[in-house]
Amino acid sequence: MVPMGPPRNILVLGGGIAGIAAALALSRELSQKVPDLKITIFELHNVPSTSGGAINLNPAAQRHLDHLGVLEELDKMGADGGVEVKAVELFSIHSGRRLGRVDFAGKDGKGYGGYKARRVMRISLHLAMLAAAGEDLQHRGQVRQESDRRHRVWRDGDDFLRGRLECGWRSGAGL
Repeated sequence: MVPMGPPRNILVLGGGIAGIAAALALSRELSQKVPDLKITIFELHNVPSTSGGAINLNPAAQRHLDHLGVLEELDKMGADGGVEVKAVELFSIHSGRRLGRVDFAGKDGKGYGGYKARRVMRISLHLAMLAAAGEDLQHRGQVRQESDRRHRVWRDGDDFLRGRLECGWRSGAGL
């Protein structure tokens, strides 16, 4: 049996936040090891969705997004890039009584590992992730999925990808 090397062509189904994060992480991890790496994102919609509201990013999420180059893009967006959150107060919806506080600033006020939390609109995070991807990733829009019980067909313009989607794991809202 011939040993397999790392993948050279990677297809990510879904260009939402999870799909772009997966593609960015794969690109950052493999691009130095695989010079001719090609990552293509197939997405149902031809433009980023504006659905969804604000997202809270905890310090761990901020650290991961920084590693992927997304925080820099959010910071370039000014006020649209979100607002720093030092703490969240929790209250009962029944009594209004204060239940507690989640601290994101830490005892020294500098956050955890240098990161506090951030509240950002979903569309702003999505656009920052696309900007961080730059030309590392190909984004192909308007993919329609047609399926029967055994096979799925993904269509992008005149190109068809036919076959079974078989993998060890799948991730994304639509899978």
